[in-house]
Amino acid sequence: MKFSKNDLDIIFKYVVERLSKHKLSDYPEPDSITGDEIMPIVQNEANKTLVLNDLIHVHSIVEAFAASANKVTDFWNKIQSQLEEIHNQIDSFDEHGIAVSNEFGDDKHISISQKTITDAINKIWQKFEDITGEILQGVNMVVTPEYFISEDGTDVHITANTVDTNGIFEHIAFYGNGALIAEASNVDYFEYDLHIDETTVIMCKAKIMGVEYTRQSVITHYNSFWFGAGNVYSDIMDVEHVIPITNGMRGAYDVHVEEGQKIIIIVGESLADGFLRADLNSVEIPFTESTVTVDNKNYKVFVSEPWVAGDYNIDING
Repeated sequence: MKFSKNDLDIIFKYVVERLSKHKLSDYPEPDSITGDEIMPIVQNEANKTLVLNDLIHVHSIVEAFAASANKVTDFWNKIQSQLEEIHNQIDSFDEHGIAVSNEFGDDKHISISQKTITDAINKIWQKFEDITGEILQGVNMVVTPEYFISEDGTDVHITANTVDTNGIFEHIAFYGNGALIAEASNVDYFEYDLHIDETTVIMCKAKIMGVEYTRQSVITHYNSFWFGAGNVYSDIMDVEHVIPITNGMRGAYDVHVEEGQKIIIIVGESLADGFLRADLNSVEIPFTESTVTVDNKNYKVFVSEPWVAGDYNIDING
């Protein structure tokens, strides 16, 4: 007797169900196939096992499918982009009687949108700005001062004007550390005064002919604490010798001394109680203390005796 394939399938299911006492439909779905699964087979009338990957090369199939899927996705995205461009041209033709594209090309019958041309020109101007460091487009913002040394804060003056002589700010706004300070509309010049007590990031956002420009400037705050070597206090009372105070005045500071110069420390009067001593190799340095007035503000000045030339590391409040 010869069995058809259908007969053999029925017999196979019957035998499996009799042996396992379960129907094939009762078995759960497998986890994701890796190709390492083992299958029973009959070869030369003997029961043997076969690794699934030897039969169908699962990994190759998965990789081929993934590659095809990526190609299909890329193709679909390209079609979507082209469809959006066609829709834009149709809408432009309905509204203006001409087809307008958002992309550059060599078609003699399609014009380019104003926004696309403006964006391209702005990118060119931006490259020129990066090369020269000059402001060549949009808005020019000036912030003064660039830094301040004080415990009382300072007044900052901010100005902004359009680079184009006939430009108008449709809207302009100043921000300090992210918070809105002031704003105006339909002006060609804008200025504002602001009092600050800490390091502040000043940002200007301005819209000109529908294009938004951003400018930014940082005003740095330094405490009234100077340290260095010189002959008189004014030799070190500059930004080069300002010491940032992050954890009181305590710290170890390097100083270069020319022959006969003195170690000088200057602190704002309100910070004077914070200075306790200065040491070299754990030996306290003696100072002569005095008070000076600069720009109507009092400062305590500590001056040592003349030193031998050299590089030293001085501990303050150590």
